[in-house]
Amino acid sequence: MALYQDALALNPGRADIRLKLGNMLKELARFGEAEAAYRQAAALAPQDRAVHRQLGDLLTLMGRTAEAAAAYAAEAVAPEAAPAWQPATSESHIRAVVASDTPLLVFANDDMVMLSDGWDRRLRGLLDRPEIGAVGARLVYPDDSVQHAGILLGWTGLAVHDGRYEPLAQPGPCRRWHVTRAVGAVTGAFLAIRREVFAAVGGFDEIALPVGYSDIDLALKLRARGLKVLWTPHITLRHFESKTRGLDHLDPEKRAHNESEQRLMTDRGDMAMEAEPSLNPTWHRATLPFRLLSAPSQDRLWHHIRLCAAPNPWLPDAAGGGIEPPRPSSPAAMLSRARRHHSGSRRFRSAPSPPGCAARRHRLPAP
Repeated sequence: MALYQDALALNPGRADIRLKLGNMLKELARFGEAEAAYRQAAALAPQDRAVHRQLGDLLTLMGRTAEAAAAYAAEAVAPEAAPAWQPATSESHIRAVVASDTPLLVFANDDMVMLSDGWDRRLRGLLDRPEIGAVGARLVYPDDSVQHAGILLGWTGLAVHDGRYEPLAQPGPCRRWHVTRAVGAVTGAFLAIRREVFAAVGGFDEIALPVGYSDIDLALKLRARGLKVLWTPHITLRHFESKTRGLDHLDPEKRAHNESEQRLMTDRGDMAMEAEPSLNPTWHRATLPFRLLSAPSQDRLWHHIRLCAAPNPWLPDAAGGGIEPPRPSSPAAMLSRARRHHSGSRRFRSAPSPPGCAARRHRLPAP
């Protein structure tokens, strides 16, 4: 946050920086400060639709519906930016795959520094397991706070990075930020996969999703084949976020392109986009993960129980992730299966759970 405040001290007329500051403050549940930042950005750039939309979303979250309606009305009359920016990140990945013949593929941004010794041996060991489809790494900001500890799906805005802005020493609920575990997706900023698996699922969608969501799309295709996506903190890189490509939200054309990809992912209607079995439903999804608590609806609660009781919670279609399970079960039977799924055995090791922790643990075979 200090980075944006310093930037505003030098460039007080930059509405795009104020918008980013507002987004960060909203994620931190500092709603009053976020509103001030959005209103300042709107005064500087009344033609920017994203500013009015973010202000409207915030006011809706705060229960101020009349003011939110006014913000959405301002968004509707503002000129829409044309998505003329056409990056080729996924396309460049495909070209690199074609030009190589190695059995293991590692996709990595060029604005990162590896911090872990022996990372290649650890990566090879994880990908030797046939049930693993892809592996992602822990990414940290230059100030050593966490940027990426896996991707949580079904969040406000489609997806969010787990562990974002948390200190490295913070283990998180059920020590989730300190253990290798299954996740919904991992960022393409660092992603490893076997060549034959990459080819079998069709690789990245370089046509429809050239930048923002090709990594999530790849993870969904892997999971649809019954393969797991792993995230590990034992491979850590310092990431100078989007240093080469630039930040999407600071450029109207890039932001418009990112929003078009987001709409495409939503329109595809993949049920896995709404399923997050690793997240206790009592956590509110209006801000950063694990910041606010709320009482979940019965539908959401039983949806989560059905996922956790399924043989493979990462396959929501097979697990009965829709409104009704494919084969009705009594609540007692589902809870019994969920408890069995949580119980350990001699073949598995898992991190100890702190008292009151209800998030599902993902166990790995003992070495």
